[in-house]
Order: sequence, then structure tokens, then C-alpha cells
Amino acid sequence: MKGNMKVAAYYSNRDVQVKEMPIPEIGVNEFLLETRASGICGSDTMKGHREEKIEALRKQGKFWTPGHEISGIVVEVGENVFGRFGYSKGKRVFVTHHVNCGNCRPCRKGNPTQCREFKDINNFVPGGMAEYVKVGGRSVETGVIRLNDEMSYDQASFIEPLGTVVEMLKAKKQAYSKDDTVLVLGSGIVGILQIQYARARGVEKIFATDISEFRLKKARELGADYAFHADEYSPEKLRELNQGRLADWVIDCVGSDSVAEQAFKSFEPGGKIIGFAIPQKNSNPNIDRYKYCRDGYLYWPTYGASPEACQEAYELIRDGKINVNAMITHNLPLEDIAEGFRLASEGKECLKVIINPHMKKAA
Repeated sequence: MKGNMKVAAYYSNRDVQVKEMPIPEIGVNEFLLETRASGICGSDTMKGHREEKIEALRKQGKFWTPGHEISGIVVEVGENVFGRFGYSKGKRVFVTHHVNCGNCRPCRKGNPTQCREFKDINNFVPGGMAEYVKVGGRSVETGVIRLNDEMSYDQASFIEPLGTVVEMLKAKKQAYSKDDTVLVLGSGIVGILQIQYARARGVEKIFATDISEFRLKKARELGADYAFHADEYSPEKLRELNQGRLADWVIDCVGSDSVAEQAFKSFEPGGKIIGFAIPQKNSNPNIDRYKYCRDGYLYWPTYGASPEACQEAYELIRDGKINVNAMITHNLPLEDIAEGFRLASEGKECLKVIINPHMKKAA
């Protein structure tokens, strides 16, 4: 496919521009996706998370195009791709940007998101906030899910973020029990996906916190039994509402030092604490490990979504067990991406912003 396409050029949350570049040419082992939906992820708004990369690109006269929560239509297929996988023009698909190699030691030991290829290789060119994306590498082999006719592109863009929630348990071969208590600290997109996933897995008592009344309302609507403003939450209040017990699972979906400290004060002995959000650089929470050394807790950070987790996420959405439609607050054309990043980074009256690159801008 010849010609130019529109793409997002990210420099900061307050400086996201729309530029043009040539539509990528595909090789025999690649395919071209017409992007129909691309969700703005919380990590996309974390400039500090990739500041050095962005600055290095700027010095070279280049830019970073964000977007990894994508779905769309296959519009061009490399010869080997069609022969091996049967992909053809017109197929509606979800595709993920990085997948594991399947052969290294972490992969063989059942830790796919710790694979070096998974961590270091991005198989999208340029990125999901573009009219077209070239997909290559192992994403072609194991990172594609064909969508059924009923699933919308917007719904499919949730497969990767929900996959990270699924991976949280898969990575440690853990499972929820019906009588567990789950506490979700932070009720943004991933926090509410955590709430819904816990409910879908049979958990009967779910608590949540946030600083936004808008997000707390959404948390209640989508499965939390109790949702507190973060300033009003305390372990004592949790005990009061939970028959004298703290939480069996505490999931930190914020990443700040203060929330990490709160998480360690909120688990029941023998419980699990999950660092789900990316912490700030040089994070240094004040946690007295001696205080908890006899409490038998498990703590782990979690990262990414394996192809298997994405497949389970797809099935959960397909089967109506996770309501993603209720989480979409904004659909915007690519021309309005600056507004999308403003909304997503401020988080006011906003939950999920989806960029629809082929949507026509309103007159």
C-alpha cells in the first residue's frame, strides 16, 4: 500500500501532535493493520517512564508514536504470513506488540513476560496511534487473535490491558478463592478491570479506593462492594467492614510510595500484595519489613500479558464476563489525540479514552 498516513507524535502529555509519514512497507513475514481502535494506556501518559528515549528521538529529529492496545483490519499480508497462518485481507483482529520467544530459560520455566524478547522488542511500526501499523516478529505468530463478528474494535482494544490483569495470577500460578477479600488501591482502568476480574472469578467481597468520586462511582457500578475515597480509607475501616479481617489480596494500581506503604498495612497474615502499577523512578516507600517478617505474605510486581493471558482476556470479554463498554468515556479521532492525552493524564470525569484513527473529525 503506497501513500502517507497520519500518526501521533508524542513529546509530552501537553505536546502530542499529528504528523504524516509514509505507510510502512511490509516484508514477506509481516502484515499491515488498518488501526480501528487504540486505547490510551496509563503507561502512555508516564513521560518519566520513557523520558530518555523520547529525548533521544527528539535530538535525532524523530518522535515516539504511542499505542499498544489496538485492534483493526488486516489490509496487506506478506507472502509467508499468508502461507503459514492463513491471514488474509479483511480479517478483523487484535494484535499485541510484544510476545515471548518460547525458547529461553524464563519461557521454559513458565515465566513468559520475563523473556528478554518480550521486554525489549516492540513488533509495531510505528505504534498504535496511527492509521496503519506494520506488524512483524513473533507478534505475527503468537500475538494475533481473530475477533468474532460480535466483538467491536473498541471492545477488542481492552484485550491487552485485561490480559495484564489475567497474567498477574498466571505468572505466579495463583487463583482467587470465593471467600477471599480483595482490596484494590486505585480505581482507574486497571483497577476496575481488577475489580471485574475478581468478581468474574467468584470473589464475594471486594473493596476499592481512589481519589476521584467519578472513578469510585464506576468502581461501585462495576463490582466493588465498598469504595472509599483514599483519604477516608484505613485498615481499621477495612477490619470494621470485613469481620475483623484485613485483605487476602491487596493490589496496588497506583504505584506511589504512599500507596505501597498503605498496601503493606492492609494485608491479612498469609496474604498477597501485588505491585501492579509502575512505580516512579527512585521510588523509596517507607516499609518496615521487620514488622511483617512473621506474617508469611507474598509480594510480587507484575508486568505485561502473555499470549495465553490475552486469549483468556478475549474470551472473558467475548462471553460478557467483563463489561468493557461501561468503561469507555471518550472516543476521539486521531486529529483530537492531544485532547485525548489531556483527558487521560488529568483523569477528571474520564476513565478510558480510545483513539479511532479512521474516525472523521466532527465539523
